[in-house]
Amino acid sequence: MLHLTKNIQIQINCILILAQLILSGCGEGTISDPTGETFQDVQLSSWCEVEPNPVFVDTPYWIHAGNLPKSEWIQMVIENPTGTKKFDIQSDSEGLLNLKYISSATGTGTIGLYWIYYKQYLFLTSCSFEISPQPECGNNLCEETETCTNCIADCGFCPFQCGDGFCMGEESCVNCPEDCNPCPP
Repeated sequence: MLHLTKNIQIQINCILILAQLILSGCGEGTISDPTGETFQDVQLSSWCEVEPNPVFVDTPYWIHAGNLPKSEWIQMVIENPTGTKKFDIQSDSEGLLNLKYISSATGTGTIGLYWIYYKQYLFLTSCSFEISPQPECGNNLCEETETCTNCIADCGFCPFQCGDGFCMGEESCVNCPEDCNPCPP
């Protein structure tokens, strides 16, 4: 009977925690753990983003998230055309996390973030992203995803930039002393 009472008490505490999270809205809120101690301030306006977006097949990209519970375990669920992957990752002391990932098929991906709190998974936020095929460099078209840095064959050379460490093109000691050295007196 004691075991049953303890399970009921834990479930009631979990429901109370969830109610406290919901009642605190999108601002800050303080919640208590099942022992009655104050746990920490919680930001419920969590966010996530993928960089770059769209991403390219078989090319690493970053998943960034913030306003998460600080220094807590977060489950990241990544769904993409090849399946679902789950990762348990600890947020940093500022409530941020970053993960580098690669997808191997085109389509739409979704990321869900859940706070792992006393064996419960509390939803925090989600974001989606597009997975595009690799640009076809060398087809004589400077396509939307191609630039002078990733496809010189289609988009040409990038214009010279002062401060890149090279004195080239239109740069001189007058307009770019950083690269071309100061002009003689």
